[in-house]
Amino acid sequence: MILFPGKTVYITALLAYILLLQSCIHDDFGEPEATEVPVGEVITVSELRSMYEGSSVYFDHDVSVYATVTMDDKNGNIYRSAFVEDGSAAINLRMMAPGGIYEGDSVRIYLKGTTLDTYQGMMQLDNVNADKNIIKLATLKAVEPLTAGIGQLDYNLHQARLVRLENVQFISSDVGQPLADSENLQTINRTLEDCSGNTLIVRTSGYSNFADIPVPEGNGSVVGVIAQYQQDLQLYIRNMGEVSLEGQRCGTK
Repeated sequence: MILFPGKTVYITALLAYILLLQSCIHDDFGEPEATEVPVGEVITVSELRSMYEGSSVYFDHDVSVYATVTMDDKNGNIYRSAFVEDGSAAINLRMMAPGGIYEGDSVRIYLKGTTLDTYQGMMQLDNVNADKNIIKLATLKAVEPLTAGIGQLDYNLHQARLVRLENVQFISSDVGQPLADSENLQTINRTLEDCSGNTLIVRTSGYSNFADIPVPEGNGSVVGVIAQYQQDLQLYIRNMGEVSLEGQRCGTK
């Protein structure tokens, strides 16, 4: 072995330093401590809705609601929003940011820091932070929609609810037209009717991933969430797989 004076000491010191560094490296990093979100008083969605008596309600204490998400904003038909229900009633959540809560999520909603209010007649829980106010308990929990006819829809019973409307069809002037205007990103109202002449607005955003789909011609069933704007009830479709209009239209032979 050939030794170079002065360099042997340097190489030995370098190797010792590398070994020292390796001895200080650990790969067992601990998980950050989870922040416990208090439960506090537990109420139903129906009890939550009943707290609104004409003026907004700000929650500054520990209280929780357990519910399941029936519609999220992933498909673009609603924005920074979600609908939840628990069997007693349903409500719209206005999120501080899009995403973070998805259809089928079973959740505990921690109400502290949120505000209960209405917008144009629609009951909503505002300022919901997905990271601070939503505790996910499970996923892929399907909610069975309430079955109703257009003429049976009730502002109190069905607002924010997932429903299945049966024996319905789009009015003839809407058939073949796109559900919304994706080119100009414009929301469009189409109209469902039943064979008795009752009608319901179907509101579709130009940002939705099914905006360009033509309005189907037949009669059948449609699943969606009931919203309200002033005195008008409206239906938000979640996906086109829940629009089953293949039967014969009313008034045809």
